[in-house]
Amino acid sequence: MKPRSVWAFAALAAVLGTATAAGNLCAQARPVVRFGFVIDGPFHRNNEIHGMFQTEINDLIRDDFDPQFPDDKRIICDWTLESVKTAVDQLLADNDVDFILALGVIATNEIAHRSNLSKPVIAPIVIDARLQQLPGTDGTSGVKNLNYLSFPKNIERDMKTFLEIVKFKKVALLMSKPVLEAIPDAPRLFDAILSELGVEAVTFPVDQSIAAVVNQFPADVDAVYNAPLIHLPKTEFIALVDSLKARRLPSFSMFGRDDVEMGILASMNTNIFPRLSRRVAINIQRILLGENAGSLPTMFPSEHRLTINIETGRAIDVYPSWGILTEAELLNARKREIGRVVSLDGAATEAVRVNLTLRARTRDVEAAA
Repeated sequence: MKPRSVWAFAALAAVLGTATAAGNLCAQARPVVRFGFVIDGPFHRNNEIHGMFQTEINDLIRDDFDPQFPDDKRIICDWTLESVKTAVDQLLADNDVDFILALGVIATNEIAHRSNLSKPVIAPIVIDARLQQLPGTDGTSGVKNLNYLSFPKNIERDMKTFLEIVKFKKVALLMSKPVLEAIPDAPRLFDAILSELGVEAVTFPVDQSIAAVVNQFPADVDAVYNAPLIHLPKTEFIALVDSLKARRLPSFSMFGRDDVEMGILASMNTNIFPRLSRRVAINIQRILLGENAGSLPTMFPSEHRLTINIETGRAIDVYPSWGILTEAELLNARKREIGRVVSLDGAATEAVRVNLTLRARTRDVEAAA
């Protein structure tokens, strides 16, 4: 709305003296902000995750701005780098989009490597800024209109925890083929991180089918680490879990608890999206109020808690130490059918009753009497 129109409407509201007119003025005076989204590809949680971000943004900025989320500005790609590049180009050139969010590893990596951004962009799903060789200056991107969010040292933390659960020497790194194509240097950088821990890594690209992947594992692979495999259909992910159980291979997920619920042995990440969507909303508010996206912090220390699927552990004969178990959230830790249940008091009483030494001493006392 032009300033002259605002003053005219304000004068009308004063004359009418109505709350309705004043309310309409406030509503019309809020600047419209239209958001575009680039999403890597189909995923069963896309609607849920998109909804979280939309809700957090709307709740935080709606008093000062009029956030709009047009359906036709939400582009779901097909898990290829080419489709992501096309979508990013489209939204950057679209005059009806004021703000871009890259909701995906591929989209985040693609847009975070661009140096000439015509509008503010937030790329919040960085696996590892060092691994992906993203720009950085004093904890910020240093690039005008770019804010990305990175989880510090997650891979190193994951591997140290995994080694506490079970010892291994050679780990199969399962990485989404589309992500691997977008970040071709990832295996080399993974190797550098893992070699410091005395672990050898072998990388396997995972496409839409898992059947051939596990069969390619060398005989000396004794553990599996899943980088995010959200491009896989659920049926294929479950097939992966079943194959790893059949080979008695312990597994660890970078993605988080969702994978553990579906049968992966363990993960350190909780559901990151609620906190991540709030952080993104706050950064959007700061940018809209005048800060440059390139000057905002990029580090996003995630909450973490070890989650272990006990049922999977039993299936592959992996039994973590009590120290690990007491610190972890345990899934499927239900009691097994053992036919007889004894309380602590009952166990103590029975132990005394059947103890042969005590029975012998009792007989000695009786004989002496």
